[in-house]
Amino acid sequence: MRRALPLAAVLAALAWTAGAGAQPESRNGRIAFVSTGDVWAVNTDGSDVDNLTHSPARDAYPTWSPEGTRIVFSSNRAGARDLWIMGADGTGLRRLTRNGRSRAVDSAPSVSPDGRRVAFARRIRGNQEIYTMNLDGTGLRRLTHHPGIDFDPAWAPDGSQIVFWRSLRRGARDVHQVFAVGADGSDLRRLTWGPDSDAPAWSPDGKRIVFTRTNHARGDIWMMRADGTGQQRVTGGAAHDDDPAWAPDGTAIAFTSDRTDGTPNVYVVAAKAPRKVARVTKLVDLSGRSGALTPAWQPVP
Repeated sequence: MRRALPLAAVLAALAWTAGAGAQPESRNGRIAFVSTGDVWAVNTDGSDVDNLTHSPARDAYPTWSPEGTRIVFSSNRAGARDLWIMGADGTGLRRLTRNGRSRAVDSAPSVSPDGRRVAFARRIRGNQEIYTMNLDGTGLRRLTHHPGIDFDPAWAPDGSQIVFWRSLRRGARDVHQVFAVGADGSDLRRLTWGPDSDAPAWSPDGKRIVFTRTNHARGDIWMMRADGTGQQRVTGGAAHDDDPAWAPDGTAIAFTSDRTDGTPNVYVVAAKAPRKVARVTKLVDLSGRSGALTPAWQPVP
């Protein structure tokens, strides 16, 4: 096995092959992720791994605000699973939803590009739909109506659409497929067919969507155009790759993989769909804990 390139080399090589001449100024900040039920953050060179939440509860699904100063995440720290918001350093914690009486479960938040609204998945008595609300917890709106599971919403960079995955019955089992819907709940469109496809995320320029495709218990990172055409595989091998997240400048994709020792950790790959499967770089190793899940990349203005 060839030794992986350092992350800086991956980004520099991508800028060179793009014909830029000089590497453009990066807008990529730290990468948030979940490990041992807490939200953590790490620099893009793998240094400065910080625990931001330090809670006995189960925190999950961190996502950054567009200016990179706040993190929204899901947590059961108040009993029910609600959405919470905090500063990039873990301070200023505030609760956004209150599901104690309704027994709803809120998870997988995504903040809109203008920073005013958050899309998320809400489960009530086994039915899970995509909702949006204002970032202060007001203005709740349901976008999807489906008897199964709708999950993992992600905003288009112009704020006009939200991509997510939906469970569909196929014979004796459910399959996951990627859909897009207007930010007002209109214009529902299916983007994938075939094997399980989920965990979608829009590229910063709005032209591509990255997602996970799982076949025979092995997951790879794939990429397609925003209309679902031109699907190409980005990663490969016998491991399970999942949870892709774009770098804010569009040059790289962070994701989780168990390719080293069976424990999921954060890796980075150049954001292109090559003729051959791209080389990946291991960013953080938390195998001594419980691994690292659901990375989210911080924008830096």
